[in-house]
Amino acid sequence: MALGFIHHPLALETGLSVGAAARLGAIESALWSRLDGLICASPATAREVLAAGILPSRIAVAEPGVDVPSLDVGAGTERFDGPVRLLCVATITPRKNHQMLVKALARVRATGWRLDCVGSLDRDPATVASLRRSIHELGLADRITLHGEQPDAWLARAWQESDLFVLASDHEGYGMVYTEALAQGVPIVATSAGATPETIPGSACRLVPPGDVAALASVLETLIGSGGQRQTLRDGARRARATLVPWPAAVRRWANALDQLGERVPIGPDPAPGACAEAPYGVVSGARLNAEHAR
Repeated sequence: MALGFIHHPLALETGLSVGAAARLGAIESALWSRLDGLICASPATAREVLAAGILPSRIAVAEPGVDVPSLDVGAGTERFDGPVRLLCVATITPRKNHQMLVKALARVRATGWRLDCVGSLDRDPATVASLRRSIHELGLADRITLHGEQPDAWLARAWQESDLFVLASDHEGYGMVYTEALAQGVPIVATSAGATPETIPGSACRLVPPGDVAALASVLETLIGSGGQRQTLRDGARRARATLVPWPAAVRRWANALDQLGERVPIGPDPAPGACAEAPYGVVSGARLNAEHAR
């Protein structure tokens, strides 16, 4: 039984030409049609796969889990002194659209904020260089810092010190960083792209349309200027912690998805030894996955 795990269609990546997106879409659709089943990271991704012509009986959804740490006493109380700390955790690539976030912040009249961006600066050097130029040209170099990748302990402190998590993605197949923010009790400002509205409860976030710089600037202006509204969202984020799925339960979801697909589709022979290592897009042996879950 050959399965594929689909986080989001690569044809939806930002910055692709029309031709490149069409070619990727055709390749992905052809690959998906050859698999016995597909496990999708979200209902939104499942709908994309369904739209490509894959039968519903060959699709299952298994959303990722998250580590839910204990929170320090007082972590749920909004700070009213010092600058408002904004945190963005995302590799700097076109799809994450840091440019939109920077342009929106340039429109915010209040100056009492700081943005810490954490994420790889090596994946797409051209995008990073363009972002640095924008930050400099917009006069925000004293308030926006690109930290690159950081160790877990550093990031844990950054979560604790943050007032808002902000991300302006053009598309999200699930949005694991959003559940990480909720696990830390940090409210979110994001776009309504892809699976985001399904991942974040409305009580913990403010969402704007993808690409709408003016709408994002308006939301940020309001929240930066209102500790009370930030506290309301923080309360919502802390309530959402109780609904998050820890990783052991997420693994059980995967096992259930495998079982469901095994019941729905004919199971052919396992791939030849070594075939899984060479298969694209994480295609794996169903028997191997079942064995790993059993351990």
